[in-house]
This record gives sequence, C-alpha cells and structure tokens, in this order.
Amino acid sequence: MLILKLRRGRVRNDGVRSVVPLVRTKSRKYGPVLDEKALSVKTDWLVSGANSSGKTRWITRLHTQAPGIWRKHPVLMLRAHMPLSAWAEDDRIKAHVEQNGERWNKLRTWERTERLISWVETNRAAVLIDDAHLLTGRKADIMVQVVRGAGRVVTTTTSEGRIPITLRMALQARSPEYVHLDSDAPYDMTAVIAWMIAVLATAAGAWPVAAVVGGLHLLGRGARSAKQS
Repeated sequence: MLILKLRRGRVRNDGVRSVVPLVRTKSRKYGPVLDEKALSVKTDWLVSGANSSGKTRWITRLHTQAPGIWRKHPVLMLRAHMPLSAWAEDDRIKAHVEQNGERWNKLRTWERTERLISWVETNRAAVLIDDAHLLTGRKADIMVQVVRGAGRVVTTTTSEGRIPITLRMALQARSPEYVHLDSDAPYDMTAVIAWMIAVLATAAGAWPVAAVVGGLHLLGRGARSAKQS
C-alpha cells in the first residue's frame, strides 16, 4: 500500500524549513517501508483513493507546510464542499483587487470569482483542490479556469473517472504525477451476505424470502440510493 508523508529538511536562506513530500510503499499500514520516493515539486499531483485513505488529511498538512514545499508559488486551498463565494475570501486576493484600484466590498459575487482567477494566473499560484469529484456546474467551470492559470495543481479525488470531464481534461493536459492510495476503511461485505441469504433461502424453498432480500439489495444499489462520496 502507498502512504503519503512529509519530511522536514534543512532551513533555507529565507528562514523557511524545506519540506519534501514522499510516497512510501508498505505491505501494511504499520509494516516496514519497502520503498520511498519523493514527489517532484516541478509537476502537478493527482491523488486518488477511497474514503478514509488519508487524502484530505494529507492535503491539509500540505497546505500547512506549503511555504517549505513551493518556494516560488503562493498556495491556495479550494475545497469542493465550500461555497463558491468562500473561495475568493482570501486577504491576498483582496489586496490584489485593491492594488488594481477596485473596492472589494463593491464587487459582485461573480466579479470576486473572476478576481480569484486573475490572482491565480498573475501569481502562478499552487492550487490545492480537495475532493474534485464533488465539483459540479459553475464550480467545475470556475475550477477549469483556475487550473489553466495555476503554476502547480494538487488534486484529490476518490477516482479520476468521477471528476467532471472538462476539469479532468484540463488536469490531464498538465501531465500530473498519479498517486493511488489504499483505504483504511473495512471492506463492505453487505452484498456478499445479502446474496448468501438469498441463495440459502432459495435452497430451503423459501422463495418469498429470497425474492425480498434480493429485491431490497438491488433497490439499495440503485441510482437514488445513498452513496459514499
């Protein structure tokens, strides 16, 4: 299994301690390290993995240690579950607006979003995108523009295939380094147990029971069923 780590290094001339992002290979979570390699800060990263695989925890730590990782790129964290209006609520973006002779409190919501895109492009910012698979509609459209203007992009998602197609193409065009993490969550045995009950009920001649169990299980896997994100 792959595990993401951050290794603190020497203090640079600017007084900031350097940080090296690592990918470690282990046979199990608490087992010995089988292999270790550093992620290149000169490329983008696309990190995928199921729930409880540590994506959000790692990207949050990445954001905290960002000055030690990207020396030339200011870092902006954009989480999919946050309101679109909250993405631009950053003092650096507000300062950028004021420097251009505009008043932040006079801007409409859509204008603030445009200034966010402008700030990212002007500063070639490193953008950290958490849960990209949850982006839809206008959020996804705005993120495509952000990605095109960014200096570096780090993306987390449950699966690359679940990212909206336009955003996925924008990310793929940047040739990111791919990292797939294993989940710590226990394997869901619900489907296996349900079908075992149905088979046993059929063998015992209890056709109504088998039909009910099978039907309920199929309904639970339908398009309107609750799914983990």
